[in-house]
Amino acid sequence: DSTPGIGSTFWFTVRLEVQAEAAQNAALDLRGLRVLVVDDNAINRQILEEQLNSWGWRPVVVESGEACLAVLQEQHATEPFALILLDMQMPGMSGDMVARQLKRKPAFARIPVVLLTSIGMPASAEVMLDAGFAGVLSKPIRPSHLYDAVADVLGREDGQAKRDLAVSEETQADRPNLGLRVLVAEDNAVNQTVAVRILERWGCVVEVVEDGRSAVQRALEARPDVVLMDVQMPEMDGYEATQSIRAKEPADERLPIIAMTAHAMESDRLRCLEAGMDDFVSKPIEPTRLLAALRDVLERRIERHAA
Repeated sequence: DSTPGIGSTFWFTVRLEVQAEAAQNAALDLRGLRVLVVDDNAINRQILEEQLNSWGWRPVVVESGEACLAVLQEQHATEPFALILLDMQMPGMSGDMVARQLKRKPAFARIPVVLLTSIGMPASAEVMLDAGFAGVLSKPIRPSHLYDAVADVLGREDGQAKRDLAVSEETQADRPNLGLRVLVAEDNAVNQTVAVRILERWGCVVEVVEDGRSAVQRALEARPDVVLMDVQMPEMDGYEATQSIRAKEPADERLPIIAMTAHAMESDRLRCLEAGMDDFVSKPIEPTRLLAALRDVLERRIERHAA
């Protein structure tokens, strides 16, 4: 249909197959869904509250991890929450700290928790799912992504976190049992959680410190089997901490140190080696790469002792 000076209207028909997952989510009735939103940023809370209300959901918004636990204690028994949307970076209690508290309380342990992270935060979705979160979304969050994520979480028949990545499942027989004592020097709570979960799954005993000075002190006092050293930390960065350890440790007892860095350029690798580190892994941490680095530095230590 065309009208001079106005324009044309075109009509067409496209035959498409219905996507199974979309059909499943569409069939899931989420009206009246009671959701607890936890975010210290007032603008983020307002945006999420308005979006959830527009879908006919019933959001309750709070500004901190402490408030989240208090609201659950007061309301969940009589008006259960179907889901928690939990910001990662908050003062006081971070998102992963809140999640740990929830897992310790039987009344709240089964509430699905979707983690909200900022773009660029170094944590892979696969590993965060391993840490107990039902899903992970990066901010700014598109409404369609949020809706689909919630529908996916609540629509799972087995209630278990779905693997979105094509990663082979590790059987108990295949899982390495390293039995190492590992010192993790990392100031970021998400990265701490990621590293600890991976290492404990491999039979390691893990100690965590949050700055370079503490890393030097614990490395020399506890003498772990290996140190995972973040290169950017407060008080003293990973390069300085490694140089300090090398200067103070006995010459015949070189401690294996693996750098963790968000930068993966050749110049970054060389800087790590020049500081006295034995290897490095880039963040977000990939379990296979970390395992290879651990095995490599330990094999080299065995070779030095045998020489």
